[in-house]
Amino acid sequence: MRDRWTVRFTTVFILSLLAPLLVACGGGEEEAPPPPPPPPPPKPQFTLEDLDLDPRVQFPNQREPESFELAEAIAELANALVRGDADAFKRVLASGDRDVLDTLLEVGAWETETEDIELVRVAVLEETDESVRIGLAVQDPSGAYMLAWTARDSGGWKFSGMPIAPVEGASVLDIDGAELVAPSADAERFQTQTRPIPVPVEPDDNDRRRR
Repeated sequence: MRDRWTVRFTTVFILSLLAPLLVACGGGEEEAPPPPPPPPPPKPQFTLEDLDLDPRVQFPNQREPESFELAEAIAELANALVRGDADAFKRVLASGDRDVLDTLLEVGAWETETEDIELVRVAVLEETDESVRIGLAVQDPSGAYMLAWTARDSGGWKFSGMPIAPVEGASVLDIDGAELVAPSADAERFQTQTRPIPVPVEPDDNDRRRR
């Protein structure tokens, strides 16, 4: 008799200890949702001071792009331009623009247009999901002018010349942040900026007669 009472008392005691757990887990109640996934790792940080820039190239902090790879490509484009280094310039150009550069080299226009460059400044950088547009302000003894490109990442950033209306000033700071506007028909006829370096287009016979 005492043994049965001892067993019953022990069972009741154990169940009394388990009761709070059974209530908390209660049958039929939904389980708590799993914890949210951890946040993605932060993007690697970089600064424009990490770039290897020619002393004559200005790359202001407000023009820092989203990726270091794009920053490096822009730096390479600007370095090659200010140094007149055609081989380095060609490495970052799209295929069609490389053909144009070869033509400029053949006629001596590349050397003529780059030999007096004093400064190159990253004056415009526009990044969207669809495209990247870059404006480089170029300064020589006669003043400053803007050259523009679009950039595409195809296993490495490549630049294509972009036609714009002429943008000019006394220095690169005068045209810093200027709007890149499509050229008018006349402006595009006499000075195209689809090329890495603008080359005046010779007027045809009708133009000469009008003069």
